[in-house]
Amino acid sequence: MVHVDGLAASAASVIAMAGNKIIMPENTMMMIHRASTIEFGNADDFEKTASDLRKIDSALAASYKKRFVGTEEELNRLLDDETFLTAEEAVAFGLADVIGEEIEIPSLEDVDDEEDDDEEYENFKEKLVAKYAAQTNLQSNEPKEPEQDPEYKRNLSELFLNL
Repeated sequence: MVHVDGLAASAASVIAMAGNKIIMPENTMMMIHRASTIEFGNADDFEKTASDLRKIDSALAASYKKRFVGTEEELNRLLDDETFLTAEEAVAFGLADVIGEEIEIPSLEDVDDEEDDDEEYENFKEKLVAKYAAQTNLQSNEPKEPEQDPEYKRNLSELFLNL
C-alpha cells in the first residue's frame, strides 16, 4: 500500500505505481513526465544520453500503463505535457485507487516574541529558524537521537573515498 502525503512527483510517482493500493488524500497531487537530464560533452555523449532517456521513458511508461485506464496515446500525451494530477484526476486515470480525507496541516502558533527581542540575528532566516525550532522543541516529546561518534563518521568517509 502506498499513501501519498503531499506531492508524488517525477520518480516518486513511478515508485507509487509499485503499490497494490494507492491512497491520495484530496489535497495531494501526483506529477508524471518523460525522463529528462542535462548533458555535457560531444555528439557521441549526447547520442548515448538520448538513447538512455528513451530506455528510461519506456520503463517508466510501462509502470504507468499497468494502471492507466486510457489509451497508450493518451498516456504518452500526459507524459509529454509534464502533467500535474489532483487526487481525483489520478483516481480517474487509474493511477491511484482511493481519495482519502484531506491531510490537515497544523497551524503554527506564534512563539512569544519577547524572548527574541534581546537576541541579535544575522538575517531574517536565522530569526525564523530560532522561532520555529523553539516551537518544534515545545511540541516534540520524542527524545533526540544521540550524535554519532566523529571517529565513526571519519571512518565512513575514508571508506567511500578509498572505493
